[in-house]
Amino acid sequence: VIIILSITQLFSQSGGGSDIIKKIVDNSSVMVSMNQSFYDKDWNDLIDEMEDEGVSVDQNPFRRINFTFMGQFQGDVLGGFKYIKYGFDMESSAQSYGYSLESELDLELNFLKLFLTYPLGNGLYFGVEGGYFLEGKAKVKVTNDYGTNSETETIDRDDWTDEGELSEFDYGVLGQYFFNIQPKLLLTVEGYYGLSKFSEDIDPDETGVPNTYHYLNLGLTYKLGDK
Repeated sequence: VIIILSITQLFSQSGGGSDIIKKIVDNSSVMVSMNQSFYDKDWNDLIDEMEDEGVSVDQNPFRRINFTFMGQFQGDVLGGFKYIKYGFDMESSAQSYGYSLESELDLELNFLKLFLTYPLGNGLYFGVEGGYFLEGKAKVKVTNDYGTNSETETIDRDDWTDEGELSEFDYGVLGQYFFNIQPKLLLTVEGYYGLSKFSEDIDPDETGVPNTYHYLNLGLTYKLGDK
C-alpha cells in the first residue's frame, strides 16, 4: 500500500491533463534482465538435513528473464513495476537396501511487483519492493527401479492460497545500481532481500516451497524519453 500511494503521489506531482502522458514517457525506462533466485535459511537447512540423511542433492542455478517498467520522478526517485520469476531447479538421488530413487524438481513462480527506490549517489538506489503471486508451474520427474514418471502441474492462485495455505504477498528491500553504457542505455544490477514469508506456520519440508526468496538481477535498461 505504501508503494502504491507513493507512486500515485509522485505521478500526480508530474502534472496533469494531456501533458502527463508525455512527461511519463520522457521519464520512463524499460529493463530486460536475468535474475537468479536465492533462498532463506530454513530452505538451506532442509537441504542440509536431506544430505545428512544420505540423499544427494544438486541445486542448479534458477535463472529467468524478467521485465521492468520504471519512471523517474521528483528528487530522482525511481518507481515502477516488474514481472519476475522465482523458483528452484533441484535434482536428488538416494539408495536404500538396493533400491534407487532419482528425482528432478523444477518450480517456477510468477510475480507482479511494484518498487520504489531513492538515490544514494553515484548510480546507487535503495528502497522497497512488494507484489503478489500470479501463477506457477511445477515439473516433477521421478525415476526408480520400475521406470520413470513425469508430471507438469499448473499452480493458480487458489492452489497457492487455499490448498497450499500460502500467502500470495511478497515484500522486501531492493538495491539498484545503474551504469551508463550509452546516453540512453544503462547496465543495471539489482539485489533483492525478501523480508516476508509465504507461511509463518508451515515448514518448507511440508510445502515444498522456500518460505522466503532473494534474488540477484543483471540487465540492460533503455530510456524511452530524452531525460
